[in-house]
Amino acid sequence: MTKKLMVLAAGTLAALAFMAIPSIATAGEFVGTCSSGATCTGNVEGTGDATLEDSGGLKITCAATGGTATQTNNSSTGTAKFIFTGCTESIFGTHCENTITNGKIETNTMVSHNVILEATPKVVGVLLTGANVTFNCPTVFIKKTVTGNIIGEIVNPECGVQKPKSTFSFAAGATTGSQKWTQITTTGTAFDLTSNNDAGGAYATSSQTGIGHINWATGSAVRLDC
Repeated sequence: MTKKLMVLAAGTLAALAFMAIPSIATAGEFVGTCSSGATCTGNVEGTGDATLEDSGGLKITCAATGGTATQTNNSSTGTAKFIFTGCTESIFGTHCENTITNGKIETNTMVSHNVILEATPKVVGVLLTGANVTFNCPTVFIKKTVTGNIIGEIVNPECGVQKPKSTFSFAAGATTGSQKWTQITTTGTAFDLTSNNDAGGAYATSSQTGIGHINWATGSAVRLDC
């Protein structure tokens, strides 16, 4: 074999080897694998109330949570979109909405990241990035905008086991408007939500609490390689 052919063959083998390497998660993230070998899709099912609270103590409580989610195969990322229904504010009990249906608030589609919250003992979770939603509660404010990022814990993850359902818990921290989990591996960048009223008021740190499941589509299951 000539030197030129040897170089070409080596390059081809290197390319094939690279293609065989699984997707590598960034620091503090871990991969999710879909049983179908393609992107898994699922529906969000909330358990009980979901509450948004800002640092001033104003709460928006929603009676039910739905939505959609995806997990990209062999990747640490996916997407999530929530639909909150039966939403009211804590001062006068006014319905809050951003659709034509009273008490219904739809979020934008956010990017989800499978993340390690604590290394030892291992606690894993999900980081949702790029939240940007606006809604109104007419008696209290015409417009409230919530932006930022939020971390929730994956409850009983059973790392390495394919499951047709994933359960997540978003919990509040010790300070009003703060989130329990704000960092990946308890270090580095702190992630949180911020909100303001009437698209011009002062921004306030805000927390989102609630427990929910992702029911993966029939015949699908997700394995968390954490």
